[in-house]
Amino acid sequence: MKQVLQAQPLAFLHENVPSFPIGELERILGRDYIVESVQLDPTDCGFPVQRKRQYALAVHRSCMKFSGLSRFVSDSCDLLGRLNLVLDDFLLDSCPMSKADIQLSLTKTQKSWARYYLKKFSNSCVIDLTQNPEKRPRKGITKMPTLTTSCSKMLHVQSGRFFVGMELALLHGMPVTDSTAKQLRVNTFNVNVDTVSNVALCARVGNSMHCASVGMVLAAVLTCLRPHEK
Repeated sequence: MKQVLQAQPLAFLHENVPSFPIGELERILGRDYIVESVQLDPTDCGFPVQRKRQYALAVHRSCMKFSGLSRFVSDSCDLLGRLNLVLDDFLLDSCPMSKADIQLSLTKTQKSWARYYLKKFSNSCVIDLTQNPEKRPRKGITKMPTLTTSCSKMLHVQSGRFFVGMELALLHGMPVTDSTAKQLRVNTFNVNVDTVSNVALCARVGNSMHCASVGMVLAAVLTCLRPHEK
């Protein structure tokens, strides 16, 4: 916040966990900035992955007026929520690991966790084999749980294989395949799988904001910002 007060940008976007005290932003910046916030989850935008975050937009009072963030997001989510995307939509045709390879990649402990998940959470469609299910189960019935930097062993139960980094990137709204980029009318976000390992790509996705959520807020900025009348 000290840097913001010193630099005085026209606007900036702040992202944090849902419990972040937005009142602190208003207290520190309220004299110079209009601050509006909204809580948004990718599921609100039609993506079957959880990553609820609080987004705050601060606009400098000297140049712009801003209102309507929550209303814009709510109306847009009503439309995007009708996409009805499911996890299977993000599975690519080719998988670099066979079921036999997956079995060999699992430790004895992870195999035990898999049995526990399937017994105690039999309705799950995806389970995280990096998490001890007896202490901190991470699973999803119809949606992917929040991805973390250690998300390289998210098991798709029905197919018996892990989601690979490219699939998780798609799930986070990144146009990493030509077909997806064409549908979105954007350039392909090229990932060199020869230099970036699957584990590293999974970690990057797990540390990223969701493209649809950020895009929603940025679209609201373009729609709701108004210059001061002269």
